[in-house]
Amino acid sequence: MGSDTYQFKLMKFTIRYFTNYRWSKSIVKSGDMKIRLGLNNAVILPNGVDLNLFKLLDKKEYRNI
Repeated sequence: MGSDTYQFKLMKFTIRYFTNYRWSKSIVKSGDMKIRLGLNNAVILPNGVDLNLFKLLDKKEYRNI
């Protein structure tokens, strides 16, 4: 989830190494994480649910699906 990148310099170094020399793309969960790690070629893929695509259903409705 990225919390390890706040604490460990070795982790940041390792991620930057693999991003620059081994991986074609990296995925981060926020723009802040992309900046914090210094990854220019990372793709932001946030956690969460797109509520425009998915909606909550009533329990009775849900049980009938």
